[in-house]
Amino acid sequence: MRGELEVIRGPGKSGKKFQETVATIGAFDGVHIGHQKIIREVTESAEESGGRSVVVTFDPHPSKIVADAPVPVLLSLPGKINLLRELGIEVCLIVNFNRKFSHLSPQDFIREILVDYLKVRVVIIGYNYVFGKDRKGNAGLLSEMGSKYGFSVRQIEPVKVGSEVVSSTRIRELVGKGDFVKANSFLGRPYEITGKVEKGEARGRIIGFPTANIDIPYGLLPPPGVYAGFTVIGGEKYRAGLSLGYRPTFSPDEDKASFATTGIAAELARPKAKGGAPIAEVHILDFNGSIYGEELTFYFLRKIRDEIAFSNPDELKRQIEKDIEKVRTLQPTVSVLE
Repeated sequence: MRGELEVIRGPGKSGKKFQETVATIGAFDGVHIGHQKIIREVTESAEESGGRSVVVTFDPHPSKIVADAPVPVLLSLPGKINLLRELGIEVCLIVNFNRKFSHLSPQDFIREILVDYLKVRVVIIGYNYVFGKDRKGNAGLLSEMGSKYGFSVRQIEPVKVGSEVVSSTRIRELVGKGDFVKANSFLGRPYEITGKVEKGEARGRIIGFPTANIDIPYGLLPPPGVYAGFTVIGGEKYRAGLSLGYRPTFSPDEDKASFATTGIAAELARPKAKGGAPIAEVHILDFNGSIYGEELTFYFLRKIRDEIAFSNPDELKRQIEKDIEKVRTLQPTVSVLE
């Protein structure tokens, strides 16, 4: 890596002056293996040309402003920034995507951000990337304006896993089905959720399996069920199981909220609607410390089973013992980037 990642809210707010840059543009939700291919092309091109590698991305996700039904994000902005750092990007320019910006023409976007601000020399984009008002900006327009302003354009072919093209849309579908084996192969790392550990009702501790209740402030959740994965505490990886749902063994039916029949959860809003969001409880194997009030990230590896209502706590305890044995068999791996 040539230097530390510089994060800029802009454009132009910092007064930063750029000279020659190699840039890519996009929401990069999930930073999946298709995105990673583009980003590596950017870093390699910048290395060859002596320019700075730049990712231009947006906050919030553009669909939150322009779509009737915003898509639930796959990755938080801090998570995205961390991955860009791992991939060796030198500058992350975060554009505030508001209503005013959504009306900016693609020509003005190119002139104001790529040409005037970044002094771009090479633009690298995905095979189907469009941008600007009414999504009229594309590779053809970039090439046309590149001829005028002195930058070249390179379009990257799609990445496939088997016969399927990798995309954020497809990953959302897979997460919505609880298929993390396939979703993770598209992401190039385990899918993750992060939340603050809260005090629960201690039912897990009573039956011998203490859990950390995590409040999940945003993002796409899989269907209710039990999932195998891991977490990282103090730099150490711990195998873990996640129970996501409505505690059918303990909760009356009338207290359960409706969950999308397809298994795709909407982006969760705050404040959390009482009884509306599923409860996320993480049992961390071979860990006895206190983490109340701390942020905890759970990395999904695979689904173990659906949520089941048991006739009594003893039946539940026996099933949890079986679930834990399945969790122990899986090898925790944080990222293909490590």
